[in-house]
Amino acid sequence: MVRKGKDTWLHLQQIVHYLKTGKYLDSVTQVEKNGIRKAAANFVTEGSSVYYMYTGTSKKADRADDDIKPLRKRLVITTKEERDIILRKIHDNSGHQGQCKTQDKIIQQYYWLSITDDVKEWIKSCSRCQFHCKFKTKAPEPHPIKPEGRWSVLCMGLIGPLHETQQDHKYIITMTDLFTKWVVAYPLTYKSGPCVAQAIVNMIHTHGPPHQIITNQGHEFVDEVNKSILSLFKVKQLMTSACHPQAIGQNEQTNQTVKAAIFKCCNKNQDDWDRHLNSVVYGINTSKQSTTKYSPFNLMYLREARGAHTINTIHDSHEGVDLDLNPRLMDEVITNSMEYCVWTSKQVKANIEKSQGKNKTFAEKKRKLAL
Repeated sequence: MVRKGKDTWLHLQQIVHYLKTGKYLDSVTQVEKNGIRKAAANFVTEGSSVYYMYTGTSKKADRADDDIKPLRKRLVITTKEERDIILRKIHDNSGHQGQCKTQDKIIQQYYWLSITDDVKEWIKSCSRCQFHCKFKTKAPEPHPIKPEGRWSVLCMGLIGPLHETQQDHKYIITMTDLFTKWVVAYPLTYKSGPCVAQAIVNMIHTHGPPHQIITNQGHEFVDEVNKSILSLFKVKQLMTSACHPQAIGQNEQTNQTVKAAIFKCCNKNQDDWDRHLNSVVYGINTSKQSTTKYSPFNLMYLREARGAHTINTIHDSHEGVDLDLNPRLMDEVITNSMEYCVWTSKQVKANIEKSQGKNKTFAEKKRKLAL
């Protein structure tokens, strides 16, 4: 515990100094020494760096004989200058996301004692965030579609027309996996069937074909070229009714998120947005999702995305080991990954159903109040 009124930066510096030298700084009082020794047990040193050790929940929590818990090492930040560099990298250079998503990303990689307050103040002082917050709109109520697993059902939609870029791009096509919330986005020159078809082919060649794709009835989506491509890869196309566009509410939410992030990143003429599209989508995919409680990246790759100092979960203990020469370790890695995949799938389904139930209750209350 940090005593009331004590500088939290000084407290971390005292712990780091004790870990590296085994001695106390001159500023440490006799009363504080016991607290510093206890706090130091939660940290480790590696070379010149100090890490805070975070123990997560076991991936196999339902097994009584499981005593292996995934560890995450968070790099300890001891100065305000280092903190500002991290805030600038994670918030300003990753799509200017909100407080919760920015904080989640920092907590995955770094440790200091005032993260919540610092993130809040950083975003409040961000001129781009404050300007674009004025134009925030609410997405339509999503229709409760229940996907069965990863990459089974995608929603697809278009953003635009936007300001034309130097590469002649004016539109963005987005695709969102309803289970993992993974987002794919490509810049388009035209709002046409052939352009949409090329984007679909690129998506399939990168991630594989889904079982179903949900679109509206726009001519660019019902084009014969698209029908042929989807038929070739055995993908079923579902089209929403013109009077029920809320059925693809998830994609509407994705589009609003992408648009808001891009406008915060691009220049004052807003004609270089295609340069920032990949980084914006990466920011979305590596952020914890409020419905699933996981980041899309975690659910797709069964691990978190690595930052400069991130050391992640179940695969880290085998880094540097040639698994081809050690079949036992290979079997262990495969088994752990499969169990984690099954475990997270159950958790995500439960979280999605819970979120849809809350949305339904909220919508019913709003309708009653409107009567």
